[in-house]
Amino acid sequence: MDQSVTPHGFLISAARLAMVGVMMTATMAHARSADLGATVATKGTAQGAPACIGCHGAKGEGNAAAGFPRLSGLSAEYLATQLDDFTSGQRSNPVMRPIAKNMSSDSRKAVAVYFGALLSRAGIKAADPGNAVPSDAGAWLPTRGRWESGLPARSVMARVARV
Repeated sequence: MDQSVTPHGFLISAARLAMVGVMMTATMAHARSADLGATVATKGTAQGAPACIGCHGAKGEGNAAAGFPRLSGLSAEYLATQLDDFTSGQRSNPVMRPIAKNMSSDSRKAVAVYFGALLSRAGIKAADPGNAVPSDAGAWLPTRGRWESGLPARSVMARVARV
């Protein structure tokens, strides 16, 4: 067995040294990703994507009246998928597509984790257009969502366009 002696006289196997190295690298990568997510959310990117908080709020609370959905409390996986879909054009939105395209894959993932980690305040609802009824899912879901299923509301401009 390959072992080394530390300055304090402890025997450490090469496998244990490698495991410690992997854990330290993963921890540092996670910290860098968290920092990147916070930076993108609050300052934007050097490639031209604006700060997310300008539209979605400092705590990801959104602005339903202006058509900007809440991001806090949604899963990081869901948010990352939406950003990737905006980038590829699989999801159409004239505001979000150029923003997502100006973010690297790492930036999209990091900002998704950032907003996914924020807690959502209870009782946040989308704007009530007044004319949508529950039986009219085409109007109800985009404007109010189905919060009990984790499905956020969307503005009329941000409807999902799947091919």
